[in-house]
Amino acid sequence: MGDLEGDEVDLKITKTSHVLLGSKCPATSFQGLEEARKDDTAFTSFRIRLSNYLNIFFSANNIAFPGGKRIKLGAEDKITEYCFMKVDYESIVDWQQYTDYLRCNPWFYNHPQYDCVLLQTVDSRIFARLIMLFICTIDQDLGLWRIRANSRSDAEFVPLRSIVCGAAMAPDYEVSGDFFLIDTVDSDWFLRTKKMWFELPAKHT
Repeated sequence: MGDLEGDEVDLKITKTSHVLLGSKCPATSFQGLEEARKDDTAFTSFRIRLSNYLNIFFSANNIAFPGGKRIKLGAEDKITEYCFMKVDYESIVDWQQYTDYLRCNPWFYNHPQYDCVLLQTVDSRIFARLIMLFICTIDQDLGLWRIRANSRSDAEFVPLRSIVCGAAMAPDYEVSGDFFLIDTVDSDWFLRTKKMWFELPAKHT
C-alpha cells in the first residue's frame, strides 16, 4: 500500500519490532497537545486516558510497574508525533516479506491522510484508522532504564554477528545523549530486558 514518493522520511527513525516511524514532528508536552487539539474529541483527557491504558496494559500482561508505582503521566511530560509508518509483514500467499507505507499526516500533498490498518487483538483481528502515531518519554522516577551514550571518541569495533536484535529506546529531550529503554514493545523484548536486569551487578540495581 503506497510508496515512499512524497514522504519526508527521517534518517533517524525509531525501530520497534517490524515497524519503523518517520516524518518526526517537534516534541511537545501533553498539555500543549491537548490545548492544540481541544476541538478534536479524540484528544479529550488524552493524558489521563493514556495513563489508564498503560496501567491496564501492564496489569493485563503481568508487567511490573516501574518503581512499583502506577503510571501517572504529567502535564509537562513530552510526547513526539510521527506522520509516517513503515510496516513489514509476511505474505500468506508466498511467505515473502512485504512492506506497507502508511501515513498519519494532517497535510500530505495539501490534504489530510489518515490510513487504515488491520490490528491483531487478544481475541481477534479488527480494522482501525490511524489518528496519531507517537512515542512518549516517561519520567525517570518511574524506574525506567536510562541509557547514556559514550563519547564518539570512545567508539569501538564490534563483529556484526554479535548483534542480537534491535533495541527500542526513546530519547530524553532534556538531556542530550541520554535515552530511556522501552521494554514493552513485545513479550520477547520484555523478557530479554527483564533477564538483563536481574543479571546486573548489585551496584546497578
